[in-house]
Amino acid sequence: MNEAFTLPNGAVTEDSGLAAEEWASAFYKLKDALGRLRPIPEQLIRNQPVKDLDETLLECDAALDLGE
Repeated sequence: MNEAFTLPNGAVTEDSGLAAEEWASAFYKLKDALGRLRPIPEQLIRNQPVKDLDETLLECDAALDLGE
């Protein structure tokens, strides 16, 4: 019997390479979203415009749903 791996979208695969690639991709998407999120509080304090706030928050929300 082969080992099964859960993908970030919840699907299951026996392909360890695919699982590693999918999780690595999800990790870097999360890292990018967090990088875009970090400067937002300071921008708000300084009354500077925040670009793509809704898109950034959606990316962070999607990251929270990974693996559920």
